[in-house]
Amino acid sequence: MKIKTSKDKVRFSNGASLIDVIFGVSIMLIIFIGIFGIFKLSIELVSSSKSKTGALALANEQMEFIRSLSYNAVGVVGGIPAGNIEQEEIIILNKTIYTRRTFIQYIDDLKDGLEEEDENLITADYKLVKVEIKWTIGDTERKFSLISNIVPKGIETFEGGGTLIINSIDAYGMPIAGAQVNIKNNTIFPTIDLTAFTNNFGKIMFPGSPAAADYEIIVTKDGYSTAKTYDADVNNPNPDPGHLTVAEKETTRSTFAIDLLSGMDINTYRKTFTYFVKTNGNDSNDGLAPDFAFATIGKAASVMNPGDKVYVGAGTYNESVVPANSGVSGAMISYIADTGGNATGDSGAVIFDGFVDGGSGDLCYAFDLSSGADYLLIDGFEAMRHRDCGTDNAAFYFIGDSNNNIYRNLTAHDIRRDGFHLEGTNNLLENCLIYNTGDDGLTLRANLSDSIIRNCSFAGDIGIDTGSEGYAIELRGTYSGANLFINNIIDGNISNDKSLYLWEYNDWTQGELFGIGNFNSDPLFVSTSTNNYRLQQIASGQSSTSSAVDSGSDIASAFNLDIQTTRTDGAFDGGQIDIGYHYITTNPLFTAALYPILGNISFDMKGSKTIGLNNGGNPIYKYLQSHQTNSAGELWLNNLEWDNYFISINGVNTGYDIAELCLPHPISITPNTSTTSDLFLAPNTDNSLLVDVIDDNGALLSGASVRLYRVDYNMTHRTSNCGQTFFSGLSKGEISEGSAYSIDISLFGFQNYTLNAVEIKDASKITIMLNSL
Repeated sequence: MKIKTSKDKVRFSNGASLIDVIFGVSIMLIIFIGIFGIFKLSIELVSSSKSKTGALALANEQMEFIRSLSYNAVGVVGGIPAGNIEQEEIIILNKTIYTRRTFIQYIDDLKDGLEEEDENLITADYKLVKVEIKWTIGDTERKFSLISNIVPKGIETFEGGGTLIINSIDAYGMPIAGAQVNIKNNTIFPTIDLTAFTNNFGKIMFPGSPAAADYEIIVTKDGYSTAKTYDADVNNPNPDPGHLTVAEKETTRSTFAIDLLSGMDINTYRKTFTYFVKTNGNDSNDGLAPDFAFATIGKAASVMNPGDKVYVGAGTYNESVVPANSGVSGAMISYIADTGGNATGDSGAVIFDGFVDGGSGDLCYAFDLSSGADYLLIDGFEAMRHRDCGTDNAAFYFIGDSNNNIYRNLTAHDIRRDGFHLEGTNNLLENCLIYNTGDDGLTLRANLSDSIIRNCSFAGDIGIDTGSEGYAIELRGTYSGANLFINNIIDGNISNDKSLYLWEYNDWTQGELFGIGNFNSDPLFVSTSTNNYRLQQIASGQSSTSSAVDSGSDIASAFNLDIQTTRTDGAFDGGQIDIGYHYITTNPLFTAALYPILGNISFDMKGSKTIGLNNGGNPIYKYLQSHQTNSAGELWLNNLEWDNYFISINGVNTGYDIAELCLPHPISITPNTSTTSDLFLAPNTDNSLLVDVIDDNGALLSGASVRLYRVDYNMTHRTSNCGQTFFSGLSKGEISEGSAYSIDISLFGFQNYTLNAVEIKDASKITIMLNSL
């Protein structure tokens, strides 16, 4: 016997590798899947064959039953001809649910003439019977039908009745095949309630219809509009079309137009305007372009509404601005000094100068918010030489119930009273410079709460007219909310209880402030004698670097001050923010006012198609509905029939008027389309006028000059890119009262046009066509 060791060679002649096993299993799976698929298919074929056999049986059963009836008994319940056979039945056979529908109709045979040309005037020559069976297998609907003619014995006879013919066409007059036609008549016995479908020519005919009035017709199709006849009732006493009448041995024809439904996306926005003020402007202009700028900021303030902006060109303005309106959340009113000239074309400082005559004629305020104004942005202005009015005044008088405002990049100097007064809730005063004031630099009034004073410099002879009484910051009263001073240079006294405030990262030259990041040092302004309050920095050529450099709470870009400077060489403040005022070295960019969303706006929409007249002879419209946009100012309307639509808004209820509609009235909706309509709304006034200007092809014309005038009114606007302009705040104009307006319209390349006797009442609208030269 030989015993093999590990050194001996061993050979195997049976077994399989892992790859062999996987390959074999894969082959078996393919075979089994194929067998299973064949088995499944065979089951479906058997089931399909079985269900189709059942459908055939049900159809044959119904057809044989009908054939067993006498000719006069062949008819359906509610049909033409009438009988006792149900129009539709649900039948369960072999666990399959079937729908059996029976349709029976008189046929006018061509052989003896059709309709009025029938040689014996009997259009009901024989009856056509169609039995249709529907059922579902899986997700697939199956259908099977049998058709048969039922012919009377001998010559056809029919006592009473006429012929009803219904035609269905689309918006362009083309026939619609397969339109569903529902006919009802509850005034006769037996009553009629049947549904049929038009043929390939968009037509269906009902010979043998009982002579009677009040045939109610409804024509529609899946995805299509609906056309119908209408009842005469209190709401529509004179319907058009009314219900049809079938006369004895007469033919009644009616055509109904339907077509594919459309949709419209409606968006509601606040109409905003960008105004311009220049020293060489004119307050009789509309202020909507630099070439048509206002002359005063006060004029802009009198017309601006939420979301509006005004850009003020460089120069000196001797006026006190009192904002007439507040902004709202998401739509501030913005007053912007265009120091770079990017908007107005005039670059340089924008200065409010209070000096008029050196006496009582001098002005007290640059901006006066004592009447209250919310959601304002006031940016980039300089105020100087405002007088002491003896009423505790300030050049920037931001007091009263004035909340949620931003006061930015403001300078007050050489003021004979206070530089700033601040009051209200949730206000931000940032990047301000105050020096050489007669009394206080900044006074915080008793009703200030939850506000921030950030990156301001209070410097240089504050209190020069009152000696020790002048404070850099005067704190008054007690406060219901936290007010924060952050990143400020305060070179002067602070009055009263500082513990009522939050103090962070401030340099107060008179002492220590409680809070994080505060310190006490000389800020090392470049030159107080020449009013240069930049910070000394070795990097910009000075011998020392101010302790205010890079000592702020965050990086400069966090407060958008990384494109402004505290240095004499104009280098931007990069990295950690310098505390105190930052000088503007870049030109502010021009951005037109945006159109903020207005949500939850109710409006009415009316089509042009009518369905009758009321007792006063006024039209009753097929489409007249009220709608409301959602909180995002959007509404999608589907199932709209092709028509011309008008949108209106109740200004009293909503507080708004339509100031622009880039799809001008009427809004033409064609079949199977999607349309977007943007509504731009302005605050409601008692009387307003929306003007469309079009050419002789109906195209809207932008840039047209539109002058609206009468003895006591004269204003010129230009049409927008949507070819429209809007006049608001008008007095009523009526011909009978002799107060009507006139309109002059001009545009290069077109003939001038004048329209007299223009009546304006409530929210009025007019369309004017210009003829080309």
